Amino acid sequence: MANSVKVSSWDDFMGRVEKLRTKLADNTQVAQRLLYRWQADANWSLSTTLDRVGGGSMRFRDYYREICLAQFQIESFTSNKWNIPDYPDLSGMTQKYDFFHTNKELHSSIYSYMTHLRHHGFPTPLLDWSRSLYVASYFAFAAARSVQEISIYVLSEANMHCGGSGTPCLKAFGPYVQTHKRHFMQQCEYTMSMIYTDNDWQMTPHEHAVNVGDTLEFEDAEFPDNFAVCKFDLPASERKDVLRRLEEHNVNAFTLFGSEESLMETLAIRQFDLEAR
Repeated sequence: MANSVKVSSWDDFMGRVEKLRTKLADNTQVAQRLLYRWQADANWSLSTTLDRVGGGSMRFRDYYREICLAQFQIESFTSNKWNIPDYPDLSGMTQKYDFFHTNKELHSSIYSYMTHLRHHGFPTPLLDWSRSLYVASYFAFAAARSVQEISIYVLSEANMHCGGSGTPCLKAFGPYVQTHKRHFMQQCEYTMSMIYTDNDWQMTPHEHAVNVGDTLEFEDAEFPDNFAVCKFDLPASERKDVLRRLEEHNVNAFTLFGSEESLMETLAIRQFDLEAR
């Protein structure tokens, strides 16, 4: 479990992040992009949907074979079509060290296909983040009904660990992809955690690849200059207050998903959690 910084309130957390943004804006050597990851329970680790079904250490080419087998059925029941490489062709490509650093196919058709799978419940090695701190806060607090603390991770792309042969590597793919509309509604981006070992790429847990908690003993929101990921634990007791404030900004399940189910969830929170009785 990663080390974390405990903050007293959502306002405290937001203030720390704002100071971080100011610090990065003053440092012309550091990219200013920040991403946010939510956890509805501070005890959860950074895990992908593929991790949760026991495939988190698969070789990428073995995982690719599985999603190729699923492709025909998915295309048959949807109006979507993905022009991805055939499995035998890509299998050899993934054994090259520079595949994840230079391969354009991974950034176009394969990435588009994998994000579609991710948004429809099929296990993927993609960990989703948001460029919006408000979106991340909503997802963290909305499901936090019976926990003591939630957590929000702050990631600086400028300091992400790129790794080397035999060293875990974190790869970010950016926001530009043709996929489900929820990707854009939630301001999503995704990371994959990989390691090149035995002349092959395979998945590895995210917490093996991110520099979480190594230098988190700081005060007054003074982030280390070289931080990659900082994890903050917030009291879940603020749930209703935070959701009410996010609702004022029109951040809720319906605006983030746009489905009938999310409308029901939004109405339920409004009427049972937020409405004064």
